[in-house]
Amino acid sequence: MKTQQILNRLLINRLKKNHVKSDQGFSLIELLIVVLMIGILSAIAAPGWQAFTTGQRIKSVNNQVSQAIKTAQAEAKRNKSDYVLQFDPDKDPPKYSIYKKDTPDAEKQWQSLSLDGAIKENMVKIYSQADGTKNNEIPFKSDGTVDVDGDKIKLEDTGKNTDGFSVVVYPKDSPNSRNCIIVQTILGATRTAEGTDAKGCPEPK
Repeated sequence: MKTQQILNRLLINRLKKNHVKSDQGFSLIELLIVVLMIGILSAIAAPGWQAFTTGQRIKSVNNQVSQAIKTAQAEAKRNKSDYVLQFDPDKDPPKYSIYKKDTPDAEKQWQSLSLDGAIKENMVKIYSQADGTKNNEIPFKSDGTVDVDGDKIKLEDTGKNTDGFSVVVYPKDSPNSRNCIIVQTILGATRTAEGTDAKGCPEPK
């Protein structure tokens, strides 16, 4: 009986030792392989992720431009006065201002298209034009309609992407990846576009 108890204890001790050995963890080579695999996967995924985040930022800025156009139009109607939405593409990040017509430059209040710091310097560029001509202002009459200065500016959708006012946002050094808002009617109706095809965003003039 005692012999059996001793054998049982030896067997239990041996099982415990084997269990401890089996739970000792990864070897150095295994860890190196895992680290190498993570590095390779990160290198593959990083460019795609960066392109995705850049695209999302561009679309967010484009949405902010669209909201600025609506705000300028609403202010003109509310105050029954002529208003102007002006862009300053020379600032980095770009800025815009909504003000009553004939407001002195010193009294214009500028807001940055930085998305509360999400857009840093050298990340996005902007340009705006009207009927293919550089024009950083979109004027609205007191009734909220776009001031086209007679027949000087055509605001009809003819399939030419330079018709009407357009505000184009694109990543720095990548003008083909552009998004834009196009004001294409006197009533201020807008459409969004992207890319460089016939219905896409116009090229800078």
